[in-house]
Amino acid sequence: MPDYFECTLKGPDGHTMGPLPVDIIEELVKQGEITADFLYLCPQSGEWLSIRELPVLKRASFLPSELQDTPHIKPSSHLGWGIVLTFIGILPLGIWAICKSLKVAEHYGAGRYAQARRASDSVRNICLLNVLLTIVLWVGYVTLKHRFGI
Repeated sequence: MPDYFECTLKGPDGHTMGPLPVDIIEELVKQGEITADFLYLCPQSGEWLSIRELPVLKRASFLPSELQDTPHIKPSSHLGWGIVLTFIGILPLGIWAICKSLKVAEHYGAGRYAQARRASDSVRNICLLNVLLTIVLWVGYVTLKHRFGI
């Protein structure tokens, strides 16, 4: 096979991408976007084969063992925290957290596991920001109330 190689991939949800060069495939594997359940279109036979059988990946700078058959555990959506913080925290941040938490299930259901994980991390960070800002605002309010009798 030539040094520069492109192939078409098919995800577990049936969505195809490509043709993609090997360096892009390598980067997507490292990011967790491509997993062992992806297939590639073999140009010789025209069949869809497991990405582990892609010969050019053997020369890539990562080990094919990174394409493990690990079960994809659904990340937490943190929906409960979003709802609670909508009522006792800063309203817009709570609504934003709820909207983002719904994306976790959407991405996971479509087989986009890395995006589901990133959405879950994003919701967690929004909730933490909401908690911190709420504490800062309450401390400021109490301080101003005691100092100036507001």
